[in-house]
Amino acid sequence: MKPRNPAPAAPTLPAIDALQQGLSLFHAQPPDYERAVAWFRASAESGNGEGMAMLGLCQLEGLGMPADPEQARETLKQASARRSAQGRFQLGRALMTGRGGPADESAGLTAYVAAASMGHAEATFNLASCLFAGVGCLPDRMAAKALYLRARALGCTIKPDGVRVSRREL
Repeated sequence: MKPRNPAPAAPTLPAIDALQQGLSLFHAQPPDYERAVAWFRASAESGNGEGMAMLGLCQLEGLGMPADPEQARETLKQASARRSAQGRFQLGRALMTGRGGPADESAGLTAYVAAASMGHAEATFNLASCLFAGVGCLPDRMAAKALYLRARALGCTIKPDGVRVSRREL
């Protein structure tokens, strides 16, 4: 009896990363928000916190879908619970501005602190702005200046108006 030749193995295809697919469409020139939303939704449904955060951002801003601030806030809470820095930052924005529910400066500040501690540049900038102006906390201009410098080191391109750091403060 002759040995049979085994059937050739099926080619292995690399797994598709739904979050990365969505981000590439989101940041494309021009952006394709509608298709990005579909990828973010798929990523979120698989339990990816960053996918939830991007879906929440699209819901909040009405990018590729009608704006739904209430649903966005819920989605961002879920992303935050999954330790998403972007989710915590966007939740902080929604809480500070009262989008999707009542404004809560204290909770917004807490969300900014959590995202900033994870190295999120814009959250660090917003936290500095809160400290500088005393929003949700007592003002602390020295700490704010240090956080503005950290935000810049993390890659934030936003510049605070009217804030100067002297040589002795460095």
